[in-house]
Amino acid sequence: RDRMIEVDVTRQGTGTGTSMMIKAESIAKQLNFKEIYLEAVENKVEFYKSRGFEIYADPCYDEDWGLLFPMKKKIDDNI
Repeated sequence: RDRMIEVDVTRQGTGTGTSMMIKAESIAKQLNFKEIYLEAVENKVEFYKSRGFEIYADPCYDEDWGLLFPMKKKIDDNI
């Protein structure tokens, strides 16, 4: 795991994570990516599912982060 990004707990629930994902998806579309892949910590899986991501493999364990769920999303042309 090279890099992990998280929203500070004081900013959770304010739309910050959603704004970050919208921007990331927009950049991915501009770069002609067809899919976005990420690993979600267990308590954020539902957030990513609500953004259209799906789990595509079994979770793996990370010493620092706990269970990480591999997730992916196809890039929609309507972003």
